[in-house]
Order: sequence, then structure tokens, then C-alpha cells
Amino acid sequence: MNNNHYVGPNQFAPNHTHELLGSTFINDNHNHRIAAIDSKAIAVPGGHIHEVVSNTSYDDGHIHQISVRSGLQIPIANNRHIHLVAGTTTVSDGHRHNFQIASLLE
Repeated sequence: MNNNHYVGPNQFAPNHTHELLGSTFINDNHNHRIAAIDSKAIAVPGGHIHEVVSNTSYDDGHIHQISVRSGLQIPIANNRHIHLVAGTTTVSDGHRHNFQIASLLE
């Protein structure tokens, strides 16, 4: 994964992806881990976003699915950027989990 692709507010390499690692918020006395690679960049007004579709870790006897779109790119140092990803999992075992994570840099 090469994240040296951000060169301005609306300029980016369309084929780049990001790694995401994080955890859901605790619900029903447990949480789940999330590890995913997002989709290629999707051009939108103001820059680009990514789609994230994945399963959570198997904990407390079940998994959840996530399917969300990231927020717009957030510029950081050295012409790099990250994305925030927030949402709610599918219902499994009678409950769901909220999550909020940021994409990683290499």
C-alpha cells in the first residue's frame, strides 16, 4: 500500500487503498476487532472517499458485518492523508455495535 498519492485537495491516485484497524464500542458486555482494506478511491465533490465492507472478529460466539463509506480525505504531513470511518454493525446475537476508526498510514 502506497499512501504517497495525495497531492492536493482534489487530486489523488484513484487506485489507492487504505488499511483500517480498530475496535467496536462495547455493547452487550463485549466488543469486536475490525481489520479491513477499503475500496479504491471514489471521486466525490471535495475530494474522494472509500467503501469499507468487512466482518468483525468472532467474539462472544458471533460476528457482525460492516458496510460503510469513509469520510473525505484529511490531509496530514508530507502530502499524505487519512480517512475517518464511522458506523454501526449489522445485528447479530440480538445487538449491534457502533464503531469509529481512522485509516492507517505506512
